[in-house]
Amino acid sequence: GEIDQVLEELSDVDALVVDVRDNAGGSESNAEKIAGRFTSERTLYRRIQYRNGPEHGDFGPLRDDYLEPTGRVRFLGPVAVLTNRRTFSAAETFILAMRTNPNVFVVGDVTGGGSGNPLHREMPNGWTFTISRWIEWAPDGTTHEGRGLEPDLPALIPEGSLGTADHIIQAAVQHLFGEIF
Repeated sequence: GEIDQVLEELSDVDALVVDVRDNAGGSESNAEKIAGRFTSERTLYRRIQYRNGPEHGDFGPLRDDYLEPTGRVRFLGPVAVLTNRRTFSAAETFILAMRTNPNVFVVGDVTGGGSGNPLHREMPNGWTFTISRWIEWAPDGTTHEGRGLEPDLPALIPEGSLGTADHIIQAAVQHLFGEIF
């Protein structure tokens, strides 16, 4: 509901910047629900394979996941999604879903490359560990596991410029509007 309210309040803007930098993930269903506010049609956005055996390469059949329009308010204008190396998991799923929209482009650095839907466990001695439960594929058959998702428009914060300006936002705005603020 909050996303609908925000999009309603922003209904008169020409473009949006969505910043998922430093987002370590969270809920896959929330990622889909939010991304669904930026599409008007059902679209294949990823394929996943769950682990199904003891060997490293034991995976079940591919499962197709589709992005569906969600919510009562949608924004179908240009959107820049900002990323960096600390963008993981459900945030990467969000990026895959957003990329199905031709009005969306990704700006920043390569994402972290870890969306394996981890299973968390604790051992009797208190140590914890995670195991990836799946491998995620883009619709074109590429995977970003261990490599990350490449931005459409690479943009980095130049060394020594911290605290002066956000060069990644500037690159997004320049791409959206052809100007730097």
